[in-house]
Amino acid sequence: MNLADLVQTIFRDESARKDFEADPEAYVAKLELTPVDKKAVLSLHARTGLVTADGVSLQSQIGPMGGWF
Repeated sequence: MNLADLVQTIFRDESARKDFEADPEAYVAKLELTPVDKKAVLSLHARTGLVTADGVSLQSQIGPMGGWF
């Protein structure tokens, strides 16, 4: 799974979203992501509330990382 797939999954799959919201670190730990990607997801989630943020908030925080979407 890559970062774009992860974000799409947690936005499209209610069960995945609930699992991610309940324990983001445990959810990301079980995925085949690089340590850098895992850290990026958790950092973005900590800053924006990845699952609950609106598009404007996400875009303003993503900036240069936008290429992985």
